[in-house]
Amino acid sequence: MKKVAPAIGVVAVLVCLCFAFGVSAQGDTTVDISPASQTVSPGQVFTVDAVVDPAVSIAGVQFDLSFDPSPLTASSVAEGNLLNQNGDPTFFLSGTIDNVAGTITGVAGAILGVGKTVSSPGTFATITFTAKTTMGTSPLDLSNVIVGDSAGDPVAIAVTGGSVTIVGPDLVTTEKSEEWVHLADKTYNIDYTVKNLGSAKADPSKTCIYIDGELELKDPVPELAPGVTYTNTVGPFEMTECEGDTIEVCADCDNEVTEGDETNNCLQNELENPGTCSDADCDGKVTMNDGRQIFMYLIYGPEKYPICDAWAADCDGIAGITMNDGRQIFMNLIYGVDKYPLVCQ
Repeated sequence: MKKVAPAIGVVAVLVCLCFAFGVSAQGDTTVDISPASQTVSPGQVFTVDAVVDPAVSIAGVQFDLSFDPSPLTASSVAEGNLLNQNGDPTFFLSGTIDNVAGTITGVAGAILGVGKTVSSPGTFATITFTAKTTMGTSPLDLSNVIVGDSAGDPVAIAVTGGSVTIVGPDLVTTEKSEEWVHLADKTYNIDYTVKNLGSAKADPSKTCIYIDGELELKDPVPELAPGVTYTNTVGPFEMTECEGDTIEVCADCDNEVTEGDETNNCLQNELENPGTCSDADCDGKVTMNDGRQIFMYLIYGPEKYPICDAWAADCDGIAGITMNDGRQIFMNLIYGVDKYPLVCQ
């Protein structure tokens, strides 16, 4: 059989491994990634094994491995129990890790001593990875795999790679709305819904309510299984800006949950100021002129005496703008809110 000088000279000197693929009547020695597939969470440190099941006695192994560096980072390669299971000394090279290219090259090992072999299955190498926050599946592909016997001849092999899937929670504010509590004093509640769109459970977190850029509330959210939602109503909040409030609701605002997507946590909208109840002329205050404006609007029409805010003008608690709304303003200003409250609906 033709023999070729090995890629790793030290191993060749020690056990005379000559790496060319040959054929064996005893069947194929298998080299597999174990587990063949597994699911991990973002940030999780995990291992995979390069497992060899010899069909004949062997004395050395080498391989390269490739992976997707987007979701994975490789940190170490350690020798397993395959070659030293009989107590013989071994030589092991952990190879070169390149987390930019997504490769581990030149992993090799051999039993020291002439004629020393093993024939029982075992782990040749254990590779340690860390899952990043990018969701997805990375292949774990073996290449340049060579298994040699004590004479330095390669044996027939069958190689099977593996894969790892990174799954995680993804908390998203899917819905939010506001509901007035008392229009007269401009107080409102906020309804919101957070959903776990990911494929792993989300630990307890907090939802933050921001109004005009200021944090107003942190609302606790319980653990959420994949696909499960949490809805809550918080408030009341008082509108203080004349032009309205900018309201933002952000799931997992303290970053307590490592998510597949950290950019989709928030929803924002503008809640317009409905005006001041009974401020029919929209000058920012309630005066006798508001009652007069309503009377003149009803008598002479909106072209001469427009009502700038129909909601504010309808202030007697009865739907529709009538003379009674103007009267209600006068009586409120003369006799007080207890007897003549201003109620806009």
